[in-house]
Amino acid sequence: MLLKNWNRNLALPNNLPARHGRRLSKIFSALYFFCINSCIVLLTICNGCKNESGSSFEKKRPASNIPEKVYSDISQLTSDDQKAAYLLNLCEEWSEQDPKLTLELANLAIDFSQNKEFDSNYAKSLYWSAFVTNQENPQSINLEKALIDVKISIAILEKKKMPIWLSRALNLRALIHYNLYEEETGAIYNLKAQRVMKDVETSNEQVAKTWGDIYRTAGNIELYTTKNIETVLDYFHRSYSYYTEIADTNRLARLMVNFAIVYDKSQKLEFADSCYLVAINLYQQKGNPNNIAKTYLEYATYHANRFMDSKDKRWFQSSNQWLKASLELSPSNLAEIYYQLGANFQNLSLYTDTSADVLLDSAVYFYKNVLNLGVKEKNTRYIEIVAEEIAGVCPDINADVCSTLLAKVGESYQAIVDSTNLALSVASYKMEQFKDRQAAGKMRQLILWSSLAVLGIGILFLVLYLKSRVTFFREQLSTQLKALRAQMNPHFISNSLNAIDSLIHQNRKEEASEYIIDFSRLCRLILNNSKKMLISLDNELETLKYYLSLEKLRMGEKLNYSFNIDEELNTSEIQIPPMLLQPFVENAIIHGIQKKQTPGHIMISINRNKGGLLECIVEDDGVGRKRAKEMQKQSLVDRPSFGIAITQERIDTLKKIKGSYFEIIDLYDADGKASGTRVNIKIPIINRNHKNII
Repeated sequence: MLLKNWNRNLALPNNLPARHGRRLSKIFSALYFFCINSCIVLLTICNGCKNESGSSFEKKRPASNIPEKVYSDISQLTSDDQKAAYLLNLCEEWSEQDPKLTLELANLAIDFSQNKEFDSNYAKSLYWSAFVTNQENPQSINLEKALIDVKISIAILEKKKMPIWLSRALNLRALIHYNLYEEETGAIYNLKAQRVMKDVETSNEQVAKTWGDIYRTAGNIELYTTKNIETVLDYFHRSYSYYTEIADTNRLARLMVNFAIVYDKSQKLEFADSCYLVAINLYQQKGNPNNIAKTYLEYATYHANRFMDSKDKRWFQSSNQWLKASLELSPSNLAEIYYQLGANFQNLSLYTDTSADVLLDSAVYFYKNVLNLGVKEKNTRYIEIVAEEIAGVCPDINADVCSTLLAKVGESYQAIVDSTNLALSVASYKMEQFKDRQAAGKMRQLILWSSLAVLGIGILFLVLYLKSRVTFFREQLSTQLKALRAQMNPHFISNSLNAIDSLIHQNRKEEASEYIIDFSRLCRLILNNSKKMLISLDNELETLKYYLSLEKLRMGEKLNYSFNIDEELNTSEIQIPPMLLQPFVENAIIHGIQKKQTPGHIMISINRNKGGLLECIVEDDGVGRKRAKEMQKQSLVDRPSFGIAITQERIDTLKKIKGSYFEIIDLYDADGKASGTRVNIKIPIINRNHKNII
C-alpha cells in the first residue's frame, strides 16, 4: 500500500539543465497522481469506517447458547464499544461457572471490537478466549491458537498502559507455556507479570485475584523447574491469602488441588488426601461440572498411585469409582479419564495371579477409546502416552489385536500431525492478520495526517513505512518456518508400522514392543520440536537415532549407519533448527541406499571447523544423484522429497540472516564411478543462552 499525499501546484526553476528538468518533471508528475490517489483512498477509508460498524450482527445472529436476554440487551446499545464492554462484563461474571458460554461471549465481543486494532476491548476479548481455551483442555493443540490470542492481547495492553490487565495477560501466557511443557519460558512471563503488578498501588478485588493467580502459577512452574518444595509452598500460601481475602471459592478449590499434588510428591499423604477432599467440597458448592470432573480425575489418579505403592485393591476400586463419577459429568477431557481407567486395569494385571487376560482386554478397550477421543479432543499428549502403553501390552495379547492397535496408533498419529499442522497454520495466519491490521491501521493514520502535510513529509512517511514492511517480512518468514517444521512423512509411518506388524506375525513380540516405543518417542520428539525455533543438538541426534533404528528395522542388513560426533562439542548446550539433518538422511536412504544392490552405509559427522562454525555432514555410499534420477524416471512411483525442499528453504533463510553455508557434493571412486553423496551444512554455533539471535 502506497502512502498518498494532498495535491499542490509545483513549478520548475527556469535555470535547471534540460535533463534534470525532464527527470524532475517525471518525478513531480508521478507525485501528482500519487496525491490524487491519496484523496480517493482517504474517502474510501472514511466511508469504510462508517459501513463497518456492527452491521453483520444485525443481519445475522449465529446459533448459540447465549441467552435471549443478552441479545436483547445488546440491541439496546448504540455503539460497538458499548456492546463489547457489556459482553466483557459477562465474561468476567461467567468465566468460572460456564466456560463454554464465556467463550461464545468472548468471540462475540471480538466481532464487535476487532475492527479497532489497538482497542482495549479487543485485547480483553482475546484474553478471555485464550483463558477459556487453556482452562477447558490444557492438553489440546488449540493452545497454539490461545498463545497467539494472548500474544496479541499483550501487545495491545502494553500500548494502552493497563497494568492489571497486562499482568493478567502475561500470567496467562506463562500458564499456557507451562501447559505446553515450556516451564522455563513460562517463568519469564510470570516474572514480567509480577514486575508489572508491583507498580499497581490500588487494592481491590481484581488486584487480589490477579496476585493470587500470579503466585499460583509461579508455584506450579517452580514445582517442575527447581523442584524446591519450600519455595512452591511459599508461593501457594501467598496465593491462598489473596483468595481467602476475596472469598473466591473456585480459585481456592483449584489451589487446594495444587497443594494436594505437592503434598503427594512430599509423601505427606494425609495432607494430600485432605486437600483433595476440600477442593471437591468447594467445587460442589460453587463450581462448573467440568472443574468438578477434573478434580475427580486428579483424586482418582492419586488413588491409583496409592494402589501402585501398596498393592491394596481397595485403592484400585476407589480410583475407578471416582473415574466413573467424573465420566458422568461429561467433561471436556474424556481421553485422560479413559487413559487412567486403562492404566488401572493394566496395573492390576501385573499384581494378580488370575484373570490377567481379562484385565488386559479391559485395558485395551479403554486405550482404544483414548485413541479415538484423543483425536477428537486434539489431545496430543495422551495419544503419545497410550502408544507407549500399547507397546507394553502387545507381547501379552493376541497378535491380531496387537496389529489392529498398531494400525490405530498410526492413524491417530497421522490425524494429530494433520491437526497440529492446521493449528499452527491457523495460529500463524491469525498473527499475520494482526500484523497486517496493525500496518494498515498505521497507514490509515499516516494517510489522514499526510492530507494536511506537505509533500516532503508524505515522502518521508512512505520511506518509514517501507522499512516497517521489511521488518514485517522477516517476521512472516519466522512464522512460515514454524509451520514448515511440523512435517512427518506418511510413507515413513506406513513403512514403520508394516515392519512392526511383520515382527508380531513372526512372534517376535518383544522386538516389536521395543520398536513401538521407539516409534512413539520419535513421533513425540517431532511433534514437540515442531513448536520450537531451536532445539539442542542432543535432541536432534536423539531424533535421528530413533528414525534410523526404525529404518534399520525395515531394511535389515541393507542399511548400516554410524555417528562421528566431536567430543569437545557440548551437544546439550548447542542449539540448531529442528529437523535440520533428518530430511537429508531420509533422502540418502530413499534415493541412495535403497536403490543400491549391496548393503549401504550412512555416516553422520558433526564438528567445529576452523572457522568456528558447526559443520554437519551426512555422507552415504549409495548410487549417487545422477543414477538415482535415472532410476526415478524409470519408476512408476513418484515420491518428491518435500523434506529437502523445506530444509533448503530454511537454510536459504538462515543464509540471509546468519551467513550459513550449504552444499551437496557428488562422490566418485578412483575409476570415476559414482560412489555416493555428501551433504555439508555449516551454521553458526548458537548456545542456549543466546538462542534469541535468530
